Amino acid sequence: MEISDKVFKGKNLMKPEDVFNLLGAEIYAGEWSEWPLKVLATRKNSFKLSGKEYRWNKYMADQVFKKLGQFLQEDNVTICVPSKSFDEDSCAVVDEEWKHPHFRISRDFFLIEQEIDPKYGSIDLSRRYFRIEMPKDENPMSFKKAGVKPKHDKEHMRSIFLEVSETIEGKITHENYAYHLTKFLGRADTPKSSWVGEHLSEEIKEENIKRGHA
Repeated sequence: MEISDKVFKGKNLMKPEDVFNLLGAEIYAGEWSEWPLKVLATRKNSFKLSGKEYRWNKYMADQVFKKLGQFLQEDNVTICVPSKSFDEDSCAVVDEEWKHPHFRISRDFFLIEQEIDPKYGSIDLSRRYFRIEMPKDENPMSFKKAGVKPKHDKEHMRSIFLEVSETIEGKITHENYAYHLTKFLGRADTPKSSWVGEHLSEEIKEENIKRGHA
C-alpha cells in the first residue's frame, strides 16, 4: 500500500528504503548497488549470485540497516507516520510526526512501536508505514557526513581472514595475503599489502605461529 504525504505537502518525505540506499552509497561508494536492498531480509541466497557476492552484499546490507536504525534515533531526524497503525482500517495518510520514545524498524521497513516492560524488556506493539523528512538537497545525506569514511571495512576484512588464509600455502606475508585477498574477493579495489600490514599483522602472525613459521 502506498501512503500519501498530502498533510505534509512541501516537505521532502522519503521512503525508508530510499534513505537506506542513500546511506549505503555514502558508506560503500562505488561498491553499492541494488543488491543489498534485495538481500536485506533474506536468510538464504535465492539469487543468481555467487556465494562470495551474496556474503558481501548481505554484510553491507546488515551494516547499513544498523546505521539506518541509529540514524532514525537522532534528534534532528523527523519521522512521519499515519495516525492509524497498519493493523487498523487506515487510509494510509501520513498525518503526524512520530514522537514515541521506543520503536524499532523491521527489515521490510515498517516502524514497530514498542513498550518497555520492567520484567520482559522491549515488547512490540503496532506497526506503521513511515516516511523520513530529508533536506531538499541534491545529496540529502551530505549533512550527516562526519569526516572521511574508511576506504576498507576493517571488521569485514577480519571476519573473512580465516577463509582467505586457507587459500595460502606455507608462510603468510603481507604481500601474498593481499594478492590472495584480491583473488578471493574478485574485486580490483581491495587492500594493498601496506593496509594488510597495518590492520591484519596480528592475525597473520598468529596464523604463522600455528603453521610453525614464527
